[in-house]
Amino acid sequence: METIIHEIMKYTAVLSVLGGIIMFIPNIYLSIKLRKKRSSITETIIDSVPDRLKDKIRFAIDANMSWVFAAYGLYLWLPYLFLRYGHHVKQAEFKVWHQATKQVFGRYFYLGLISAFGGNLAGAGAVIFIPLSIYNR
Repeated sequence: METIIHEIMKYTAVLSVLGGIIMFIPNIYLSIKLRKKRSSITETIIDSVPDRLKDKIRFAIDANMSWVFAAYGLYLWLPYLFLRYGHHVKQAEFKVWHQATKQVFGRYFYLGLISAFGGNLAGAGAVIFIPLSIYNR
């Protein structure tokens, strides 16, 4: 049992590191490439967000060191769950938000999705690794 836990911990640590690398490289590139368009991109995304969440999403994008990563928060698993079930955002509202994000990022949209995928990998690895490391003490 002990060796199985160590193996799982090893793989989840690798998953987290790999996900972090996949997340940061496109994120840094997009932050530098789109820095001049930041305010227009932010405003377009916030205009597509449901009215009851505009202030929270604006704060998340403006307060986050990587505004690109925060703008892609819609595609991260944990924030999606909070928005969907905690704030009761309907699927149609997500669709409008998604279309605006896709349109405003244009040809860079899929690069941001890769970054969000890396964030999801890193988060999933951490969610498995942390409880196992606490259990294994």
